[in-house]
Amino acid sequence: MKTIHFIFIFGCYIMMSSCISQRAVATYMQQKQTAANIQLSEIKVTPQIPNKHKIIPPKVIDILHSDIEVKFNWDLHQCIGKEKIILKPFMYETDSIVLDAKSMIFHEIKIENSQRKEILYLPSYNKKQLTLKLENKISSNDTILLTLRYTALPDSLVDENGKAIRNNKGLYFVNTKKDEPFKPTQLWTQGEPESNSCWFPTIDKTNEKFTSSITIELPKNFTSLSNGKLVSTKFDGDTKIDKWVNDKPMPAYLHMMAVGDFNVTKDNWNGKLDTTIRYRIENKVSSESAVDTSIQQDTPSDSLHIIAKDSVPMIETNGMEVSYYLEPSYAQNARSIFKNTVEMIDFYSNKLGVIYPWNKYAQVVVRDYVSGAMENTSATLHGDFVQKNNRELVDNSNDDIIAHELFHQWFGDLVTCKTWSHLVLNEGFASFGELLWYEYKYGKDAAQKKGYESLNRYINYAKNYSDGPLINYDYKNPDDMFNVITYQKGARVLQLLRSELGENAFFAGLKSYLTNYAYSSADIDDFRKEMEKTSGRDLQLFFEQWFLNGGHPIIDIRYDYKDSSHQLMIQIEQKQNGDLFKFPLSFKVSQGEVSKTYTFQINKKIESFNVSQIDENANSYPNVFVDPDGNFLGEIIDNKPFYNHILTYNHATSYLEKVRSLQNIVPLQNSVDTIRFTLLSAINDRIDDIRLKALEWINWNEHDNFNQVKDFLIYIANNDFNAKVRASAVRIIGEKKDSSFIDFLIKHTKDSSYTVAGISLKYLYQLAPFIALSECQYLEKDAKGELFNQITNIYSESGNENNLAYFFSEKYKIFNAQRASFITNFSKLLIKYFTPNQSQEAIRYFLERAENDTYSQVRINAFRALKQINIHKEFLLNQEGVDTSPILYFRNEIDNLNTKIQEIIQNEKSKEVLNALIIEGMYKEPVDSN
Repeated sequence: MKTIHFIFIFGCYIMMSSCISQRAVATYMQQKQTAANIQLSEIKVTPQIPNKHKIIPPKVIDILHSDIEVKFNWDLHQCIGKEKIILKPFMYETDSIVLDAKSMIFHEIKIENSQRKEILYLPSYNKKQLTLKLENKISSNDTILLTLRYTALPDSLVDENGKAIRNNKGLYFVNTKKDEPFKPTQLWTQGEPESNSCWFPTIDKTNEKFTSSITIELPKNFTSLSNGKLVSTKFDGDTKIDKWVNDKPMPAYLHMMAVGDFNVTKDNWNGKLDTTIRYRIENKVSSESAVDTSIQQDTPSDSLHIIAKDSVPMIETNGMEVSYYLEPSYAQNARSIFKNTVEMIDFYSNKLGVIYPWNKYAQVVVRDYVSGAMENTSATLHGDFVQKNNRELVDNSNDDIIAHELFHQWFGDLVTCKTWSHLVLNEGFASFGELLWYEYKYGKDAAQKKGYESLNRYINYAKNYSDGPLINYDYKNPDDMFNVITYQKGARVLQLLRSELGENAFFAGLKSYLTNYAYSSADIDDFRKEMEKTSGRDLQLFFEQWFLNGGHPIIDIRYDYKDSSHQLMIQIEQKQNGDLFKFPLSFKVSQGEVSKTYTFQINKKIESFNVSQIDENANSYPNVFVDPDGNFLGEIIDNKPFYNHILTYNHATSYLEKVRSLQNIVPLQNSVDTIRFTLLSAINDRIDDIRLKALEWINWNEHDNFNQVKDFLIYIANNDFNAKVRASAVRIIGEKKDSSFIDFLIKHTKDSSYTVAGISLKYLYQLAPFIALSECQYLEKDAKGELFNQITNIYSESGNENNLAYFFSEKYKIFNAQRASFITNFSKLLIKYFTPNQSQEAIRYFLERAENDTYSQVRINAFRALKQINIHKEFLLNQEGVDTSPILYFRNEIDNLNTKIQEIIQNEKSKEVLNALIIEGMYKEPVDSN
């Protein structure tokens, strides 16, 4: 999910509260502090060459439990926190406690042993880690209570943008100045990969797990969400205090908060399993009552009073809460937005044989989110693209992302990868979970489509970027691991392992893995051993080839048909550069009325196999389809004659047979009529994605293809249940620019799909601009997505001064990418109908967006709009015959706007934005004086 650049800060200072005793300071700092705060000693960090192979972070200190209390300065974007951490040395004696704590001010630090005796220490802080040098060493028999009072300053962190997560400051405040009237004020967190230490001190590593409570002070009209169970709410004037308790161990990065004006819709899951997994606590706090963070005065033991049992049941399954947190205007759509959540929980629990491992499942949608979604334990956080009305859901459901994040509750949350090198154990499994859901809910064809698209995405990525190993020890930043290799290839490798082991052994292995590593962390060797244990097979070579090494096989398949015996010889040659792969390869052989599947083991560069006649009554040769189940992980060059591909399509029983057969014949469609007719027939296929592919692949400008199926295209546009298929049919009809279709296009501007309506309006405008412009005035009342984009495009091209009102009314209602294109269209129409009053209001808006918008492309387009406005003003200023009296005022206005633009540019931090402004000639990169 990100590219993060670490900056070592030398000589960082911080002020601390005088509650640290005078004796501790005298002992360790050799000076007496009399001021209210003390200055921490300087830490110097010597840069070292990074270790090529990332090791599992050593566990020196083990956190058992954290009690976190937070309140917020909403105006200054600060988190005021108090934290009590129960910890102990993991194994060896140590004289230091080191916590990750980024950009914080510490007001109090207090360390106590189990008898409430204060432990003296020397503090030091480098803006990233807090180090407490202790008076004496402590051992694994010592349980320590560390109390911290601090202020977290997330906005002071330098943006370290990544590819998957666009920012890493951990805690985010949204619209606190309320300068966006249609954007709610919110607060939320994003911990992955290691950013929650921006708002509470912790050990921010995947292999450190602990129980916790989070107490949140918030405005009383707001709603909070966090991990675990809401155990209490107390009101105090205009504020309230919510306490959330999570009694199952989890890593720091999966902790979360979300605060805002949310409406909560609740469902229940009543699923049951015959067996529940149980876990060994290993000194972890296991329930709300399991730890008292006060010291037990009457406890003779030298450890804190921690109640622990060897094993406890995971959850009560009767009536577990499933909830959806949405902005009030979307609350009525909650069960449509999160449509299949309850069924997914039930399906995954039973498929894995491991019950859902937490005491609730909540999903919240927030604004300005820095990634797609985040699988926080028991509380998934989604970006606002998930928040849709019913018309938007016609175009795209949320099944993919809901399934992905839910499957993480087992893979990533219950069992967590030990380091980011092993991220496939989180993300590869979550992507695999999507395929499992589609297979269960929508059938084999839907699952094959998912797998086919996943494989193609991986192959394209490997060709254009890299094809390294899944277990990557050589990444620069954790964000580098959040890529297509980890997600898409990871899912395909797991599917390949499933096919090799068989259904029973594979899922028995997953159950064993989840059970034995529950509430703990694991690496790829741990996973391999569990799969070996349940299958009874040595999987070392499989894991080395597919997890530890990169690349993929490219196989070239040739056929030799023997006339005399009707035998078929199949030759498979590996064409990839580098090492050979060893893998099973299946072939579906069909002849006459008989079909059989054969599996051959490929071990060498070139392998040959003979297939005998399987239907003695058939006069035809056997027809072969390679990899019928879609388990092969690589590229297939299939040199089968085109008529065999057509034969495969005509007798296909699965999505994969259809799509690959059609794909292989597409290049020959202009020269072979049989191929053309096959493609045309495919627009009436029973599988919607095959219809869509055929519509996209047919060359509609050749051989009178359009006229041959025109009536059926109209039928598809009118009746197909799939909005993408309808949209494709409308596009094909619209591209003919035939005025006889005007009424057809007008009708489809009212389609239930915004995409179909938008495409229809686009082509209506090309045929009849005035009609389209008139239709826009009706359609703008309910316009989102593609329909909204087309309306603003048409207004910018052919609108009049009255249409500017639409831009002014909508300017704060749309966001992100849609706002970026909106600004371009807005400025284009504004320049055509330039008036002082309207221009000033628009300029203020563009300046606001250039300075404050959270989306970089919006800021870029706002700068471009301001540039074009000034160019237009210069043009007006230089027109002949213009009244010269206001020229001086006009000139000052232009100069003032340029000054404001440059002031905003000077504060711009995004390299993406600054690079775009360099191209626009609006910014010059400072010259390095060195």
